[in-house]
Amino acid sequence: MLIGVSGTAASFHAARTAAEVYGPDRRYLLVVNVVNLHGDHGRAEQILDDAAEVLARDADRRIVVGGQPGPALCEVALTTGAEAVVVGARPEPRSWTHPVVGHVLRRAPCPVLLAVLPES
Repeated sequence: MLIGVSGTAASFHAARTAAEVYGPDRRYLLVVNVVNLHGDHGRAEQILDDAAEVLARDADRRIVVGGQPGPALCEVALTTGAEAVVVGARPEPRSWTHPVVGHVLRRAPCPVLLAVLPES
């Protein structure tokens, strides 16, 4: 399972949802993109640590990627043979067409689980 994380509440919800839906016996790959972090690899590693904590286990692989986030997630899914991509979104329907989410929903080479953050 490839889980795209960005440090947002929605992305951590994606990690939590993946653990609930797929269970602890799956192989998990956490991916964070440094473009939105202005190249801050230290912050990227912290986000991966936080996501692993939410996942309640360390990921089998952790990848920091560059480039546009949507295409980068799809490329990693393709090259790793991911069973599914899990991404988070805010509860507003317009967030489901966010460039990253929209790209992954349209172009991922495998099923996509859109984990919508519950309204608070």
